[in-house]
Amino acid sequence: MNSWLMNGDPLVSVCCITYTHEKFICDAIEGFLMQKTDFPFEIIIHDDASTDRTADIIRKYEEQYPDIIKTICQTHNQYSQGKKPMAEFVFPMARGKYLALCEGDDYWIDPLKLQKQVDFLESNDDYVICCHDAKVLNMNTSVLLETYSNKPTEEKEIYYINDFIENPTNFIPTASIMFRKEDYKYFQSDNKLKLGDIFLIVSLAHNSKRQKIKLMKDVMSVYRIHEEGVYMGMNNVQKNMTSILSRLKISNIFPEYGENFYFWLENRINTIVDNNDKLATRVKQKDEQMNQKVEQMNQKVEQIKQKDEQIKQKDEQIKQKDEQIKQKVEQIKQKVEQMNQKVEQMNQKVEQMNQKDEQINQKDEQIKQKDEQIKQKDEQIKQKDEQIKQKDEQIKNVIAIINSKDQVIDSLKNSYTWRLGRVVTLLPEKIVNNIKKYYNKEKIFLKSALKKRKKNKQKKMILKALNKGYLNIDKKFFNDNMQLHYELSLRNHRLIDWEKQQRQSKNRDKNKVSIIIPIYGQPELTKKCLESIYNTPAGTEFEVIVVDNGSDQNTKNIIRDPEFKKKTNFKVITNKRNLNFALGCNIGFSFSIGYIVVFLNNDTIVTENWLINLIKPLLMDNEIVATQPKLIYPDNTIQSVGIVFSDYSCIGYNIYQGFPSDEINTSYDRNFKALCGACMAVKAKDFADNYGFDSIFINGQEDIDFCLRLVRSTNKKLLYTSSAKVYHFESKTSGRGKYIFNNRKLFKERWENQIIADDFNYYNEDHYKIINNETRDDENTIKNSIAIYIPILEKTNN
Repeated sequence: MNSWLMNGDPLVSVCCITYTHEKFICDAIEGFLMQKTDFPFEIIIHDDASTDRTADIIRKYEEQYPDIIKTICQTHNQYSQGKKPMAEFVFPMARGKYLALCEGDDYWIDPLKLQKQVDFLESNDDYVICCHDAKVLNMNTSVLLETYSNKPTEEKEIYYINDFIENPTNFIPTASIMFRKEDYKYFQSDNKLKLGDIFLIVSLAHNSKRQKIKLMKDVMSVYRIHEEGVYMGMNNVQKNMTSILSRLKISNIFPEYGENFYFWLENRINTIVDNNDKLATRVKQKDEQMNQKVEQMNQKVEQIKQKDEQIKQKDEQIKQKDEQIKQKVEQIKQKVEQMNQKVEQMNQKVEQMNQKDEQINQKDEQIKQKDEQIKQKDEQIKQKDEQIKQKDEQIKNVIAIINSKDQVIDSLKNSYTWRLGRVVTLLPEKIVNNIKKYYNKEKIFLKSALKKRKKNKQKKMILKALNKGYLNIDKKFFNDNMQLHYELSLRNHRLIDWEKQQRQSKNRDKNKVSIIIPIYGQPELTKKCLESIYNTPAGTEFEVIVVDNGSDQNTKNIIRDPEFKKKTNFKVITNKRNLNFALGCNIGFSFSIGYIVVFLNNDTIVTENWLINLIKPLLMDNEIVATQPKLIYPDNTIQSVGIVFSDYSCIGYNIYQGFPSDEINTSYDRNFKALCGACMAVKAKDFADNYGFDSIFINGQEDIDFCLRLVRSTNKKLLYTSSAKVYHFESKTSGRGKYIFNNRKLFKERWENQIIADDFNYYNEDHYKIINNETRDDENTIKNSIAIYIPILEKTNN
């Protein structure tokens, strides 16, 4: 398509009719647009008042390709009113010499399809139709057949109209047909004639001076089988009747082919009769099998009755034995009573013996206590002797220090190491040790004072920023426990020139996606993540920016590996200390050049075409402002498909977390209030306009906070896209959960009164009901109303 410009009339008109094909229409249009030709072509799409989003999708494509795509969007369904959309609306609008057909639920897979067919028809003027082989995709069974199953028994190069009429089934896929517009002279609009493509082929071959039909062996399209199709939605009886009535109708219009049609009809009816006879035989055989099973069941019932009688007899015998046992038990009870009396007498004697032993033990304990008191007094005397010795030693040291005169006094006053070195060479060892102790205490005191001074200075800077409104939080919530949070938030505005990023966002590369990965440790997971990105097809151009948050040497060795460093689209940004997820992502963003940025955890592994499927909604739909993929645990259960909120807390949670990855309610795209930051795509301009992630949150709630701010500032939607899949080894970073309480408290103070619970709406729509809610958080978290409550669900009968 890129090799020509639309000058004058097109050579080919691509004719497409569609109705409620929301799931399929994108594949059909992309198949049209992928065609590589040396001639211009146009695309005409007729939507017959679809009840889903089909019309919206084709209009967006028309806006993107106005010179090529022309749409006809009906407000009332024309097919139900007895009209043929292809014949009455699409063909009259076509300007091309050749017409190529494709319905909205089929699609083309060969980019040279149009070129091949046009080349053939241009070189072979005696052929009326050019068609080709196709694959068959059964959406009900997910089976893909590599060739069209309706091909004639005897395959050959040239076919005529009699070959087509006498064949039991239509061997020409609709999405493969191309013919000259001048050969289209007769096509009756009759809603009783359901199989319009058969009538079209017969009328073309009959009315044209050309008689030959070319069936190419190239497989260049896919025919979909699904329950929503007009023909596939019928049962077998309806299909047979529709086919027979349509063929009879055509035989009336073209009586010269009557014999051929009746030959076909006789074979078709014989086939139906044979199938019915075989079905009746199977039913009879099953009835006989059922009768045999009933007979066997009756025999088993009789056997059970006999066994019941035997059981009754045994029950009677057991009753008799029970009576005998009762008598024996009574006798044993009398003997036990006698034994108990004897035991009681023995216990009394033992009690008397125990009392005497207790008296002896008490006397022994008194003797032990006296011995212990004597030992304690001896120990006290030893301690006093030791204290006297220490005092004597101190007196000697004081006398020695006094004797050292001015040199010792000067060294203690100045406390400089070089001067201390000169003094100690003149003093005895004991005096030197005392001086060192004094010096070390002074050094520790100075370090503590400097640390305290630095902390107070940082605290003043934070309070100044709060007073000027630089930080998005109320001053009254600031305290020493929160100082690190506020310090990181202040760094976000000091390290990054957000106004500059906003101005430069329009100059970013629109053909490139920037993947930003903050790392802290985890060398093996980081390596697997990077390898999966570079070894897995992404579907679009990208760059990778790794932000090293002061990792260990093993991790640094991974990102300095020549395998990655030699790549032109690989960058490493190094921070001397761990600035955590939010600030690390923001710093990585400031070095990126892509029109779209994707923030990705380093404990993830991507899958085929994950990136193009993730960003596609941002490019196609202007109402979508951010996307996330399906995040899957290694055991193939769901980690995140979006964030929802409950009535119990303003802290959100991942819906359907722990469910199987093929859960039906996660198999389609969906809007949410917030997305998971483990993998999130957003346009660079929107990220810069909202000053990125707020680094006041330390490894928690920053992604949800950003989503809420993003929706509030743009009034657009967030989308979970099911076609993009990423495996996630969640929460592997050391110390990640240290600031959970503070993060949730800050989030609550900012958003509590602005969040409306929405999880019930999703579950109700998905036919679940909440029967209970559970939390694993501690009492302090629950008391502060910042716990996460996970619902226990039950499937409803709706």
